[in-house]
Amino acid sequence: MKRIKINKQYLTISIYVMATLCAVILFLMLIYNLSTVTEGVKKLWQFVSALLKPVVWGFFLAYLLNRPIQFFYHMLSKIKNRRLTHGVKKAISVSAGFLILFLSLFLIFYAAIPAMAQSISQIVEGVPTYTRIGNELIQKLSQNERLVEVMSAFNFDLSNTESVSTFISSQWATIQNWLEKLASSSMNFLVSFSRALVNMFLAIFFAIYMLIDKKNLIKHVTSVVKRISPKFYYRAGYVLKLTDEMFFTFLTGKAFCSLIIGVLTFIPCAILQMKYAGLIAILVAISNMIPIFGPLIGSIPAVFLGMLSAPINAVWVLVIIIVAQQIESNIISPKVLGNSVGINAFWVLFSIVVFGKIWGVLGMLFATPVFGVLAVLFKDWLRKPVPENKKEEEIAEKENMQTKLTRYHEEKKQAEQQKKEVRMLQKQLNKLHNRRKQK
Repeated sequence: MKRIKINKQYLTISIYVMATLCAVILFLMLIYNLSTVTEGVKKLWQFVSALLKPVVWGFFLAYLLNRPIQFFYHMLSKIKNRRLTHGVKKAISVSAGFLILFLSLFLIFYAAIPAMAQSISQIVEGVPTYTRIGNELIQKLSQNERLVEVMSAFNFDLSNTESVSTFISSQWATIQNWLEKLASSSMNFLVSFSRALVNMFLAIFFAIYMLIDKKNLIKHVTSVVKRISPKFYYRAGYVLKLTDEMFFTFLTGKAFCSLIIGVLTFIPCAILQMKYAGLIAILVAISNMIPIFGPLIGSIPAVFLGMLSAPINAVWVLVIIIVAQQIESNIISPKVLGNSVGINAFWVLFSIVVFGKIWGVLGMLFATPVFGVLAVLFKDWLRKPVPENKKEEEIAEKENMQTKLTRYHEEKKQAEQQKKEVRMLQKQLNKLHNRRKQK
């Protein structure tokens, strides 16, 4: 039998042609069944996100508690006691971090939530009174002919007080209907709440594990990334360090400034004996976390709450917020935050608008630090020298990689040397200890 000779060139071309045809057919199938594919991808994403939600929340929780736990561990390291081993110090530090977290949450729920609930119940109870006052005010305004003409241009007849009263009553009826629907969906709320509770406990469990076994986890991840791509490892390390510094500095500084502005709002409101002083302060403090738009978003409901207690209080609330914002932006914020993000007001505004449109309130909150990281990376890219040709670029990249690898090996050698020195010291200590026992 004669062997069939296979032309390798034609075989390669045939494989490429078949692969291209398969890719085209697959693409056309995706196009014709786009709605089905989209629905399937959506369901898969929902399943994966629900599955990984406790892990993601655990990671964020571990990230938030990492620095306080490091502080406690550093303080415990100063205490010279043989019983305080590395594991004991780590366990005490993690316990202290979670204790502070739970105490903070307890204080928030104990102090803020009841005050908010009381304020909301007072608002609901006072709705008939507010409706009556509104009707009386509209009757007085309807006597102003010029105002009636202006409002009629917007298809709002102030002269007909009955239609205005009907409009207010219908809006209140809508609110009541919404509240009834909310009550009827309480079972769904309980199911969602129980799921959230389970996810919370799982997130705490993952966070504790990540914090206790942090070094091993980082070691495993870095070894895998190094094995895949050393270039990506060094670049990713730089980006992660930059992101950590940017987020921690901005969020902690902004939270501190928001706490101060909440206190500055609450004290004068309490002195003026406003009904909803606590709720106003909480709204102003929370909204202040969002740069530029936050104070405006928080001031509108705050002024409305002040008006509900007394019309003159709306003016006082507005004055208090403006004064508190001026103190925060001109005195507190420059000292606490400084130029931590490193981008001007235009890019801050741009990032808030874009991220807010995509991810809502969370996008507005994290827009500034994320854009700050992107701005630093973009500046680094601009500073990078442009090679004349591709060959020079490859040479420069190889030299850069060689420098980084040399630095890595040097650091590894230093670490090994330090380990040897520690072992030698440990042996010497053991010998001294044995001699003392023999004596």
